[in-house]
Amino acid sequence: MPTPTVKPATETTAGPCLQGEGRQDARGESGRLRDFSCGPFLADVLSEAPGPAYNGGEHVAADFPCKTTDPKNPTGPKIDAIFPGVYTLRLYKYSPVDFENLRAAKYVLENPKRIFFGVRVFNQGGWCYTGRPPEWYIKEQAIVPFPKHRVFAVYVNLNMQVYECRAEYAAKDDPLCPVDWQKRYRGLTWKSTS
Repeated sequence: MPTPTVKPATETTAGPCLQGEGRQDARGESGRLRDFSCGPFLADVLSEAPGPAYNGGEHVAADFPCKTTDPKNPTGPKIDAIFPGVYTLRLYKYSPVDFENLRAAKYVLENPKRIFFGVRVFNQGGWCYTGRPPEWYIKEQAIVPFPKHRVFAVYVNLNMQVYECRAEYAAKDDPLCPVDWQKRYRGLTWKSTS
């Protein structure tokens, strides 16, 4: 298997807010995150909102809505899936690569290829959206094309809140489904025709 070409994150691809040491310098004088070239998604996710969870200098990230296909009515209007602030903040603090890959999760929610119902792996239930983003992070500041033998899965609970997202091996019978999808989910809700 050929070695993938690693494209380092730059200000134009990831923005200064996501470049290792630059994270600490990403705040303006007010302490709020500035608007970065990485787009409004990550800046919104990381915007600090004093509220009930504001506790002596601790901030919470804001929830971020993302328009996606309604799993109950795939041909109807798009609905909001929510990236909970608690989830994104946890990834930001403890799992930088997974945090960077929220871009891939957003891409999959906006461009799903398959939607499964009855998730059995987690107790949350809900749906699994799958797709193949054009690129993803394999380590901090290293972006590569998304591999053809994988599919990116985004797990959404019954309240349409994202609670897990990750790359999984693709099934041999359908490269846009995760391996063993027939055992892991109760069924396939929707399949993209494009």
